[in-house]
Amino acid sequence: MRGYRISQMFVMVLVILGMLQSVSAGQKLITPKGVVIDYQQRELKALPAIKAKLEELRKGIKGRELTFEVGYTTAMDFTIAQITGLRVPIELLQQAKKQDVLAEKLLGKELVLKFLKQ
Repeated sequence: MRGYRISQMFVMVLVILGMLQSVSAGQKLITPKGVVIDYQQRELKALPAIKAKLEELRKGIKGRELTFEVGYTTAMDFTIAQITGLRVPIELLQQAKKQDVLAEKLLGKELVLKFLKQ
């Protein structure tokens, strides 16, 4: 459980750093300041794939009795990498293998295998 929380913190730090990088690099905003968008009209004109994705998200939200809503915002026109500025490291597999070895050394192989099965 501790490893999971550390991973969550690491991801959040990366997201924040990516957002800071994109803002400091002067990249355009997802929705420029002063632009007003009618999201209901935007959704009516959306491609069928977008409408299907929104319906899938809404069913999941309703099924879990969550209290927020989703809509076809301009953020859906971008990938997560474009929004956050994050990039997958070139040597991701090598880094993951090193992390696995370190986790086994610190936590023990049985605990790591149990965590991976979750």
